[in-house]
Formats: sequence, structure tokens, C-alpha cells
Amino acid sequence: MYTASIPVAVDPSFDVLRVSEVAEEDVRKRAQQLLDDQVKRIEAGEGTVAQTHLRMGRPNEEIVTLGEEIDASLVITGSRGLDGIRRALMGSVSSSVVQHAHCPVLVVRKEEPEEEVQVGEAGPEEVGLV
Repeated sequence: MYTASIPVAVDPSFDVLRVSEVAEEDVRKRAQQLLDDQVKRIEAGEGTVAQTHLRMGRPNEEIVTLGEEIDASLVITGSRGLDGIRRALMGSVSSSVVQHAHCPVLVVRKEEPEEEVQVGEAGPEEVGLV
């Protein structure tokens, strides 16, 4: 499952967010295009995609619900690596999935670039081996 937030303009005078059927269909089409693009990227990298599922709603709830519906034995989710303050204010999808999923959850963080190491011609004395 690939989750993405699609911004929706909201009139602050509304007491309740009402999305017209036309607007909802537009959001659904854009979401489907994002999902299709991700499938193409995976397949271009010689990966395979067994199934796709388009859901609209709160990502944490949709991931947990879908995991239960398809009887997943493992849920893998990404983490943006928010610091403690942002995570406390915004909440964490991955934390919520870990807490509520019916099965094990693997949280994967984006790989940090490694620092470049300069390799030179140092003798044993320079590296402290003698």
C-alpha cells in the first residue's frame, strides 16, 4: 500500500468538511495515478507488485484495516524520522500502525547517506598500529 496526502482546499467557514462527488472523484483519480506511477517505478526496477489497493481516509486506520482484511502476516511501513516534538504534534502513522495492527509491523527508515571516507596511503604508524 502506498499512502500519499493529497491537499484539499477547505473553506474555514464550514463547520464540517463536505467534499462534493466531483471533487472526491478528482482526488480519487489523482490518487490512482500516484499509485499507478509507483507500480511502474517498482516494475522498472525489476520488482513485482502482486496487488494494489486504493483507500481514502486516515492512512494509519486504512493500513491497519487493509492488513486485517487481507490477513497480512506482516505490515511494512516507512517512517519519515520525525523528531519527538513533530511526532507529538502531528502524530506518527507508523507508530499508530505498530500499536493497532493485528500482526507484526516492520518500520523502515529512509537510508541516510554515508559519510565519504578519504582513503590514503597511510602506513601502520599513521593509523596507530605500531
